[in-house]
Formats: sequence, structure tokens, C-alpha cells
Amino acid sequence: MVFMGMSNFVDYRLLAILMTGVCLGLPALGWAFRSLRFFRRAGGHVTPFTTCLLLSDVLELLLLAFLMVEQLNICDLKVYPCWIWFPVSVGVRLCALHFHQLVALEGILALSFPECWARLSSPAVAVPISVFLWLTALSFYLSPVCIVVNVVLAAVPVVLLVLSFVLTLKTAPHVAPRPWGILGVAAATLVGVSWPTCALFFGILSGVVWLHVIFFIMQLRLVTDPLLCVLVWRAASRRRSQLSSSTAAAAANASLSTSRLHLPSGISSTATNTPLCTSRLHIPSTIITNAPLSTSRLHIPSTITTTTMDCDSVIRRQR
Repeated sequence: MVFMGMSNFVDYRLLAILMTGVCLGLPALGWAFRSLRFFRRAGGHVTPFTTCLLLSDVLELLLLAFLMVEQLNICDLKVYPCWIWFPVSVGVRLCALHFHQLVALEGILALSFPECWARLSSPAVAVPISVFLWLTALSFYLSPVCIVVNVVLAAVPVVLLVLSFVLTLKTAPHVAPRPWGILGVAAATLVGVSWPTCALFFGILSGVVWLHVIFFIMQLRLVTDPLLCVLVWRAASRRRSQLSSSTAAAAANASLSTSRLHLPSGISSTATNTPLCTSRLHIPSTIITNAPLSTSRLHIPSTITTTTMDCDSVIRRQR
């Protein structure tokens, strides 16, 4: 098979597909790493699942470059046997199948269920899962048991996608916008990219024609993976800015309400040290000249009233 690096001629169609994958993957990964830098500067948290997904994309680009060199007959197959890179190629793509859905699930949980997201993305949970997936996928061809395990694990992304759909429906619109973009990219990648790849690896589809078609579909993962990461980071940034603005507004309202409960400092100092000044209380002159002062109607504190009475008695004694 040409796919396993066992041909002695140049397959120009496969070479064109490989070059297309490299041309698509390099700008997409560069865009993702640029967005990652801004996300980290803004205080964002990069989870182990996201790191593993981007790592699988980098390894995919390296494998594409190796295949291009092999197709051009630059290297010798005796030095670079196909049984070394082919299991690595299968393992990288199987890992990306799982990590893509895990990143989508993380992004949806971060918007609507932050406590569950914190538990899933914690190193105590994410790191063992990532190590298990890498070891299981890379040992694909070691034994028939490993093949069976990987076939069973291939159904896990379907469960994760269904769970992401349910959580998207449960996301309250007033809490956060429903992440239909994240869910759409995850569903399109699973149905349009991952399933044809698994069908080729598990021997469901065979032949040179299917090889070229599916191998071209494989390269689209180098676009959908960075796109998913960028969508998750942008949604997390918007959610964080929304929470910070709501927290600042709540703090401002709380300080305003507490300030309304206290008297101004001018009135308190007048009540304790100096006689009453009507200009500070803003009492209309008609009330002062025509009607007797009523502390109950004006709601003047008792300390101000007693201070006024003491001042009047002192003035009378001086006269």
C-alpha cells in the first residue's frame, strides 16, 4: 500500500494531498498559537486536554512532512521502516479523536457549569486520562487486545458529543450564550473527519480510491482542531469579562446603598460641636418664619434638637 510507505514510485495525487495538508495546517496552527498567547496574557487557563490536542496536530504535521519525503524517494525505507511511523500515525489520529471531543466538552462546561469544568480540567483528573489515551492509541498494533480496546474506545467520542449536546441545551441564555459554534465544529469533525479515518484504520474501507479520498479528509483535522481551540478560548474570555463586569456593577451598587444609609459628615459634626445651621439642613425659609419647628415632620435627629435647645438657653442667659 502507498499509505504504508511500501511503494517504489511517486504517487503524485498523494503528494498533492500531503502538500495541501501542510499548507492548511501551518497557518491554522499558527493562528491557534497566536490566540493562545493572547489568551494566556488575559489570565486564561490552558487545560491538559487542549495541550494534547495541539500536540497531536504538531505531530500530524511532522508525519505529513515525513510522508512527503518518503514519497519523493529521498529517504531509504530500510533506515526509516514503515512499521515505526505507521503505528505512531494511527495513534496520533486516534488520540486526536478523543481529545477533540474532550476539549469541546470542557468549553461547554466552562460556560454553564464551572464547578464541573474545574474538576474535569484539574491535573489530578485530566493528566491520567491523557496518559491512558496516549498509551492505548500508540499501542494499537501491539496485540489484538489493544485493537479491541481501541475499537471500544472509538465509541467514547460519540457519548461525549451527545453529552455536549445535552449540556448545550441546558445552558441558560441569561447566564451565557449557548455554544452552538463549539458543538457544530465538534459534530462536523466527528462525523466528517474522524469516522472515515477510523473506517480506514479498522479495515472497513480499503482500496486506492478510498485511500486518497480519506487521506484528504484526514488533513481537515488540522483546521478543525485549531478552530475548536480558538472558539473555546474566545467563549471563555467573553464569559470571564462578563463575570468581572457584573461583579464590578454589584460592588458599585452595594457601596451606593451603604452610602445612602449614613448622614453626611457636615451634619454629624454640627450636631456634636456647633449650633444648628439651617443652611446645612436646607430648610425652606417659609417653614422657619411662619411655622414652629417640628422635629417629627423634618425627621431631625434628637442630638441636633437638644443642641439647638442648649444654644437657645445660653443666648437667653446672656441677654
